[in-house]
Amino acid sequence: MRYIDNFLSKITMYRLVFQGLVCLAIVAVLRSLFGMLDYNFFDIIFTALVLTAVCNLSNRIFAKLFKIQTNYESVKVAEGSCGSRTSAV
Repeated sequence: MRYIDNFLSKITMYRLVFQGLVCLAIVAVLRSLFGMLDYNFFDIIFTALVLTAVCNLSNRIFAKLFKIQTNYESVKVAEGSCGSRTSAV
């Protein structure tokens, strides 16, 4: 039990959620490559890149606007959750 507790203490919740979303994105790309998903894999990758750019840009703008430090782990989770919603439509 101590091993599991030590392992989980090293991982932030943002990082854990982000890794889960990355796994889902990889599965979506692979399924689209094999024709199991109606979306083109280029569209999925392009959408992920656009969302990454938009989330990073908005994070920097709001950090400067409110004069606070940026949190890049929350940006990753935001872009991943937005990407999963858009690819499900």
